[in-house]
Amino acid sequence: MTHHEQEAGEKLVYDEVYLRIHYDAARSLVRLAWQGYVPSETYREALDTALEFVLRNKVHLWLADLRGMSAILRDDELWTNTDWFPRLARTKLQRMAILPSLDFFNQMSVRRIMDGTTGVIEFPVGYFADPEEALDWLLEKDVKSA
Repeated sequence: MTHHEQEAGEKLVYDEVYLRIHYDAARSLVRLAWQGYVPSETYREALDTALEFVLRNKVHLWLADLRGMSAILRDDELWTNTDWFPRLARTKLQRMAILPSLDFFNQMSVRRIMDGTTGVIEFPVGYFADPEEALDWLLEKDVKSA
C-alpha cells in the first residue's frame, strides 16, 4: 500500500506531507502513515491531533505506519513517553499495531519509547513488517501481543 492509497471504508481525516491519518469508522480504526523527518513542534501537534480524534470518535484500533519515517528527536521521545502516552492510555484504544521504520535511528527511538510505555498502557502492541498482517491482527477477536 503506497502513501496515497487507502482501503475501502477509510476516509482521510488529516493530510500533511509528513503525516496522513485515515479513519475507518466501521472498524473503529485509525491508520497513521508517517513520512520523512518530522520537526518537533509538528510531531507533537500531529500526535495530539491524532489523540484528540481517537478520544472524540472513541477509536479502538491504531495502526502506526512508520516505514517512511526518519529520526525522532530525543526530547520528542521523552515527551511521547511522559506526556502523550499517559493521555492515550485514558482513551478507549484497545490495540496498537506498528509497521517499523526502515530507518535505524527511528527504530531505536521507537524501541525506547515503547519500552517506556510498560505499565503505562494496558493494551497490546504488535510489530509487523506487512500491513495486511498488522490489519488482520488488529481485527482479530482474541488478541495476544505479537
